[in-house]
Amino acid sequence: MTKIKALILAAGKGTRLENNEFPKALLPLNGISMLKRVVNNVLESGIDNEPTIVVGHRAEEIISAMGSGCKYILQEKLEGTGSAVLSAKRHLQNSAENILVIYADNPLISSETIRRLAVSHINSGGVFTMAVIKTDDFEDWKKSL
Repeated sequence: MTKIKALILAAGKGTRLENNEFPKALLPLNGISMLKRVVNNVLESGIDNEPTIVVGHRAEEIISAMGSGCKYILQEKLEGTGSAVLSAKRHLQNSAENILVIYADNPLISSETIRRLAVSHINSGGVFTMAVIKTDDFEDWKKSL
């Protein structure tokens, strides 16, 4: 059993984006999809050499675009984040001691942040660890994106 597995959530419809051309996770950011950036950063972090992606809405397109190198789990009922994580539970419960959940639409999370979060969680022995950001002015932080 491995110490940690990355679970990337990519099942949502992305209705707020009002985009029908791509599934939300495949929206390009400087020529590379958000999901591909997240997967690349997980791989570069060294925490998991075969991330698991939860797919749902337009699953076939996501699987086709990403290809091999990842595992895929279908979230049949799109009922939010909790439902997505639960849909992966039976697939991961015997393969990892810990699960790192990352949203597919969070392409700016760096490999170093992923690695540090995983190491911090394992070293703490905690049940739950969450990455947060502290800023005095959230408007300036949003503009940096």
